[in-house]
Amino acid sequence: MTSTPPSSAPAPAGPAPVAATPAAPAPATSTWRRGLARLAGGPGRLTGLDVARGLAVLGMFVAHLYTPDPVTGADPMSWSWVFDGRSSILFATLAGVSLAIMSGRTRPLEGVPALQARMRILVRALLIFTLGEILTMLGTPVAIILQAYAVLFVLALPFLRWSARRLFVLAAASAVVMPVLTPLVASTLAWAQLGSVPLTGLLVTGMYPGMIWFTFIVLGLAIGRCQLSGTDVKLRLVAVGAAVSTLAYSIAAIADGAPPTDPMGGGSMVTEGRPAFVLPDLAALARTAEPHSGGVAEVVGSGAFAMAVIGLCLLAVQGGRWLRALLTPIAAVGSMALTAYTIHIVALWRVGDAYWQETGLQLLVPFVEVTLIGCTLWRFFLGRGPLERLLTWVSWKAAGVTPAARGRAAT
Repeated sequence: MTSTPPSSAPAPAGPAPVAATPAAPAPATSTWRRGLARLAGGPGRLTGLDVARGLAVLGMFVAHLYTPDPVTGADPMSWSWVFDGRSSILFATLAGVSLAIMSGRTRPLEGVPALQARMRILVRALLIFTLGEILTMLGTPVAIILQAYAVLFVLALPFLRWSARRLFVLAAASAVVMPVLTPLVASTLAWAQLGSVPLTGLLVTGMYPGMIWFTFIVLGLAIGRCQLSGTDVKLRLVAVGAAVSTLAYSIAAIADGAPPTDPMGGGSMVTEGRPAFVLPDLAALARTAEPHSGGVAEVVGSGAFAMAVIGLCLLAVQGGRWLRALLTPIAAVGSMALTAYTIHIVALWRVGDAYWQETGLQLLVPFVEVTLIGCTLWRFFLGRGPLERLLTWVSWKAAGVTPAARGRAAT
C-alpha cells in the first residue's frame, strides 16, 4: 500500500487579494497646491522683502504716471508725493538686502563661495546695466534707475565682508558726508571740464548719483546682515527708521528746507584759463528734504523711511491668513520686480504721446491692475519671473557653481 506524500504548498483559500494602489491626486488639486506653494515663495524666502519690493515698484509707477493736484491734507489723492523719490530709494535699499542674502545672509561667505558670489553680483550688474541702456534708448520720460542700480552693486563689493554694525556706521556717515561732498566734486569736475565724462553722470551729477546713493545700498547691506527672522529685529527697524525719518523731515520743515533756486549759487571764483569754479550752496542743499535733491535731510529721512517700511513689511507677513492673502499680489510683483519695472517702461514707450495727454488715474490704475494680476498669475503657474530667471541662470553659469551647490546656496 502506497501513500501520497503531503504537498508543501498550502491549499488555496479563495482568490488572492489584490494590492490596493494609491489613488493618483487629481490634476487640478495638484496644480492648485503647487501654485499656492509658488505664491508662498518656498522655504527660506523672506516674503516680507518681496512685499517691500512690490511696494517700491508700484510706488515708482505712481511717481511716473500720476500727476496730482497741489497737495492738500484733506485730499488723499494728492499725497502721491510720498512715493516720489522714496520709492526708488526703497528699491535701492532692497538691492543692498539682496546682496547680503547672495553673499551669506548673517554670516558672509568666505573662500571660493565668496568669490563665486562676487562673480554672480558682477554678472548681474553687467546685465542690469545693459538692460537699463536698452530701456533708456526707448526715449520714455522716465529717468531709468537700472544703470545706477548696477553701479551700486559694484560699489558695494568691497564691503560684503563687513559686519552689520560696521555697515550701519558707514551708512550713517555716508548719509551726512556724501550730500555735502558730491556737489563739491561736481563743481570741481565742471571747473576741470570733465563734467561730460559718462562716469561722472553715474557717480556725481545724474538723477541717481552713485556717491549719494551709496548710502542706501550700504544701509540695505547692513539690514540684510541682521537676523531678519527675529521679531525683535523687525521692531527695531521700524522704531529706529520711523524715529530718524521723523527727526530728519522735521528739521527740514523747521529750517524751511526747500531746494535753492540756484543750487550752485554759493559763490564763484574765476581762475585764469579755466571756467569759473562755482561753490555750491551747501547750507541749502544740506537741509532740503525735497525728492531727488540729494540733501542731507532727504538722504537721512528717506533712507530711514525705507528701513521702517522694510521692517513693517517683514512684520506684516506674520499677520493672519487674510492679511497674507491680501499682500500676496504685492509680493508677487516684488518677486519679479525687474520684470515688472521693465515691462512698465516698455508699456510707457508704446503709450507714446498719450502719456502727456493723460493725467491723474487714467494711466496709473490700468498699469497697477495689470501688473498685480499678471505677476500673481505668472508666479502661480510659472514661479520666478522671466528676467529674474535669466539673471539667476546666467550668473550661476558664469560663477561656475554646480547644480548641487545652487540648491544649498541662498539665491
